[in-house]
Formats: sequence, C-alpha cells, structure tokens
Amino acid sequence: MKKQLLAFCGAMLLTISISQAQYFSRFYNDGKNPGGLNTEGENPFPATQNVGWATLWSGSSGPTQYSAVQNIPFPFVFNGDTVSKYVAGNFGTVTFSSTVPTVKPDNFGSLALPNASIPDNSVCILGGKPRSAAGTGITYTSAVMSKTYGTAPNRQHWVWFNFFGEDNIQNGWTYWAIVLEEGTNDIYIVDMKTLCVNAQGQLCTNNVKMSAGIQVTSSPSEVYTVAGSPNLEAKQITQNLFTPEDNSFYRFSVGTNTNSVRAVNVVFEEFNLLKNAPFGIKARIQNHGSVPLNNVEASYQINGGDWVDATINTTALPAGSYTEISHNTNWSPTETGSYLINFRVKNPNGEVDLFEDDDMVSKTVQVVDTFVNKRLLLEVFSSSTCGPCRPGNIQLKSVTDQMGNQDYSYIKYQYNFPGTGDPYYTLECRDRGTYYGGISAVPTTVLGGLQKINPNGATLSMLQNAQKVPSFVDIDANAKIIWKDNLTFDVSIMPYVDLPAGTKLHVAIVEGPTFKNAKSNGETEFNNVLKKFAYGANGKSLPALPKGEMHTESGNYQFNGVYRLPPSGQSNIINWNSEHSIENFHNLKIVVFLQNDITQEVLQSFVQSVSLSLSVNETEAQKALQVYPNPATDNLTVSFDKANKAVLTLKDIQGKSILTQDVDFEGGSNVVTLPVGSLAKGMYLLTVNADGINVTKKVMVTE
Repeated sequence: MKKQLLAFCGAMLLTISISQAQYFSRFYNDGKNPGGLNTEGENPFPATQNVGWATLWSGSSGPTQYSAVQNIPFPFVFNGDTVSKYVAGNFGTVTFSSTVPTVKPDNFGSLALPNASIPDNSVCILGGKPRSAAGTGITYTSAVMSKTYGTAPNRQHWVWFNFFGEDNIQNGWTYWAIVLEEGTNDIYIVDMKTLCVNAQGQLCTNNVKMSAGIQVTSSPSEVYTVAGSPNLEAKQITQNLFTPEDNSFYRFSVGTNTNSVRAVNVVFEEFNLLKNAPFGIKARIQNHGSVPLNNVEASYQINGGDWVDATINTTALPAGSYTEISHNTNWSPTETGSYLINFRVKNPNGEVDLFEDDDMVSKTVQVVDTFVNKRLLLEVFSSSTCGPCRPGNIQLKSVTDQMGNQDYSYIKYQYNFPGTGDPYYTLECRDRGTYYGGISAVPTTVLGGLQKINPNGATLSMLQNAQKVPSFVDIDANAKIIWKDNLTFDVSIMPYVDLPAGTKLHVAIVEGPTFKNAKSNGETEFNNVLKKFAYGANGKSLPALPKGEMHTESGNYQFNGVYRLPPSGQSNIINWNSEHSIENFHNLKIVVFLQNDITQEVLQSFVQSVSLSLSVNETEAQKALQVYPNPATDNLTVSFDKANKAVLTLKDIQGKSILTQDVDFEGGSNVVTLPVGSLAKGMYLLTVNADGINVTKKVMVTE
C-alpha cells in the first residue's frame, strides 16, 4: 500500500510539473540551422528552388490574417499538453489550436508580450509585415510556408515567414522561422536573413525590430520572451547569404536552467604540418546557464582513444556569453593522416548539466607533410542591368585590392536578368549558375565553389577565411594566340596528395577590361568577363593523379566568325560556333582551376595573360583583309578581323604614300571607310600593319 501511495504521489508530482511547464531560451550563433537538418537555400517566394514547401498564406499587404488549420506531422507536447494542430498568422505567429482563433492584432508590428490581441498558446515572431518586390521577371511576395525535415523520431517541422518587410527596413526584407522538434519538444525561433536596401539598390545598415517569444496566456508569468524584445534585432544584416551559414536561433526548452555549458566547436586548423607538433587543443564554449560560469571540466579524445581530462577556469563568464578555452595537455601525433578530435565539457561550476545534448563537438583534421597556399577563385554572377551589382563589384574590388594578386582569381558571369539582362550572357554562364544550385538573384559571388555571398557585404576577413584553407595541388599555365584565331594553352598540375579520378580541369577564357556591354546600372567597365570555357562549362575530367607526379594538359580553342554585341541577355545571344564577343584580343587571360565535382570545392586556381604570337599564315591573313567595292569610285570600305589596333597605308603603284591612318577594327566589328573619289584612276596598294605584320592588297580606283 505504501509503494502504491508513493507511486501515486510521484505520478501526481510529474503531472503537476508538466502542467505547470516553464520555458527558458538559449541562443545559438553557429552558422547553421537547428540540428543541421535544414541545409537548403533561402530563396524568396515563389522561387522554384523552394522545393517541397507548402504555402499556408501568401500576399503583398494586409490585413492581418490566419492560415487554415494545419497538422503537426508528429506527436508534440506544448506546455505539458499534447497538441496536433496549429494555425499560422501572417503577422508572425504559430498558435496551437484546432480552430482558427477569433482574436488577432489590427496591424503588423513588434508588439510587446503579453498582448491581449495575441491568442493563448502562441509562438511569436512579431514585427514583419507583407511586402513585394520585382526581380528576374517575377514579383516576389511574402509567404508563410511549411516543410518537415528529417526522419522519425528526430523530425523538425518548419513554419517559414518568407520575404517579409518591416517599417524600419521598408526597402528591404527579413526571413524568420518557427521550428517544432520531435522528441525534445523544443521550439526554435530562427533568424534566417535580413537585408536593408536603399532606394539606389545599395545595402544599408538599418535593422529590424522584432518581438520573439512564447505566450501561453496573457499572464506575465506565462510569457517567455527573447531578451531585447520587442526591439530584438537580427544578428546579420550586411551579408545576404542564401544558405544557413549566417543563421542564428533561439531554442526554447521546458525547465529551469541554472548551470549549463555548451561546446560550440573545436578550434583547430583543418590542415596541420607534422613538423609543427605538438598541437594545443582549444574549443569555443558558451555559458548556457543563468548564472556566471567560473569553471568547467573539459576533455578531448583522438580517434576514439582515451579521454584526456582537465578542469578549466573561465573567470565568471556571463550568462549567454562565449569564450575559448585551452586544454592544458597538448597533442603529439607521430605520423601524417586523418584524425577525429572529440571535445566535451561537463559539470559547469561543479554542478551536473541537465542538458547534455550539446556538450560535445567533433572535428576531423589532417596532419600532413606538405601543402601550398590556395589561390581563391571568386565566381561573380553579375549584370549591367542590375542596380546592386555596380556597388557590389566596387565593394568586392575594394576587398581584393587589400589582398595579394596571388591570393585570388576571379571570373565574372554576366547574367540575363534583371530586365533585358547583360548582352554578354552566354549559356555557359547559365550552366555555371545551375551547377551551384541556380542563381535566383544577382549580384552573387561564389567563394572557392563552396560559399555564396552578396558581394555588397564582402569583407576582407570573409575572403581571407575562404582563402586560408591550404591547397594540395599547384597549377602553372601559359597561353598564346596564333594571330587571333587560335588560342593554345598548356597546363601543368603538381599534386601533393593523391587526387582521385574525376577531378575537373576548367580553362576559362576571360576578357578585361571590356566596355561595350554597358547598360542601365551606370557601370561602364567590366573585368575578367567570361567569354568561353575551352572545355565547355562542365570542364575536363582528369584521371587519378598520383602524389608528386607532374601531370600536363594541352589544348586549344578556335575563335569563329567575327565580333558581335547582342542586343540583350535574353534575345539572339552569342552563338560561339559562328561568332565571338571579344572586344580586344590584347586583353585576354585564361583562368585555370581544378574542382572537386562531389564537394564543389575549387582545389586551386591560376591566372595567366594570353600572349599574341606574331606567327601567322599568310593565306589566312590575306583572307581576313576585306576591301570593297573593288574597283571603287567614291569610297573604299576596309575590314580586318585579325586585329584591333592597326595602321592603314595607301600607296600608288610607284610606292608613293597617299594616306597613312591609325585605325581600330575592333576585331572585325568596325569597318573603315576611305574616300577615294578624288584620286586618279588606276591601281593602288592598301597595306594593313598590325602587331608588326603587313598584309597588302591591290585595289582599283575608277571614274
């Protein structure tokens, strides 16, 4: 009977503790979404890249509205009660209810909680309001969307508030999400992306003002808000990443939280020279408790071996704050190879941490005998019709100007939107965008094949962090054009590790500066514009390359036809089988890079100017010099597609010079007209001198 009574009392205590659930929040700023389940891009609605999302509501303006009742796809406990349905409000709420609530705010705004216009049992991200904006031929509008990630019993249900505005950033937009997690019954509020854009299309620094938290009832004792609400600011507003790399989030859990610590990441270089051992082991931690953190037990483990323990003082680390701690025992590997480092923290302030799911972090590192500096490849998707592209290109250049010339390479892919798009758009530009999952907005810059950024937010540290990853392959190359038609190149590759078969070699022919594709954004000069990939946009697949063995590749590209500037990036674009868009063959370079097709990482890049060879086939040069009409009476038209700058000389049959003129043929796109009506009828010699080579034709002048 006594055991039964105790069991009954225990059950009663459990029931009371659940029904009187209390929430606390913890902040995470690790550059990923909760649990890492959602790794997708953050494209505006209704972008085709948002696959699998259900639209609960969409629109570009008020009034405040609710969605229809939605099902939660797994068992979920909120405030001690099992709930199975919710309703989303377009003003920023998820309300656990099986019917559409009758109360709602009259206007959009960052309301302080508690608030009588917010239904009970609501998770709130208040402050966004619907808006719209045009781009890429589509009008993007605000939407509330849902999607479930993961597999049972560890799923997450996302409710995404996509492309909302706010009074303080009326020319920009903000993206937030509410996430329900299976098993833990935790609730996340995710700060995904916020961008302020001024009337000129440039980034500005205004921030949103949001109110985030949980309102169980309108009683102040049953409201749990994120510190800073109702003036909570987004954490990143100068970058416009399309991936979770700049995301942060607030995690709401049931219970109280006095002493708790979280391991954030192992602080250790990914590649390390064996000769530099022993190595110090560091980790970044966060005080997730509600009181200052004075000490913590820290341990590390290498490749599943014994744990190495220590107690580390943290000197009253404030609640929510971060710090780096160093283990007092160094690690001394004896050979090269791959190593898994596990690092865990426990017993904050000598107390048991009730939340141990985030106490350990891991990192795989490489101990090597040789590596070389990486030349970071910047792939810039831009357009001369894009307003933000011009300041983005200026900002990116201001950053690269602070780097060494050997630290980076870049290629500009001029795109076919917004509006009519850039005249130098090609299908190979499109193919590179598709390779990176599609380009839904310009400007976008891809760093080393791995990270998409808006160049308006580019910083030196951002590029340096991408560039400092070492490379295990060297590239050297040379290129020349025999006269103008045939570009030949040789590439030497020296691997310092075994490179697997299938590594892609790309040879991009770029031009810069170019000037003729200027359109509506005020940009007049464009550098390193892609003209053609010698191996096509897919590159050339290489065989396995053994460590320490030099590999060479040789190739060529034949330019066809004459120069043409298309009217736009959307109609009658360049057909490289019969024409080209080279403005000046003196301004060509090749950008050579190696890319891992599985990870998309660019392993190494190299830039080489293209030299012009003076060797030329006389027959081809004669064919290139076009003179018409011949015979001529009043005017003689001259075209020459083998050079840009040239000197044109007209002599009579005795060799007396009649005319000498500097001309610019622009690779065949321009013609020169000579008045000959005043000349005596008879035979004359017309000579074009370009790059030290003379080509002469006889012309006849008649009455």
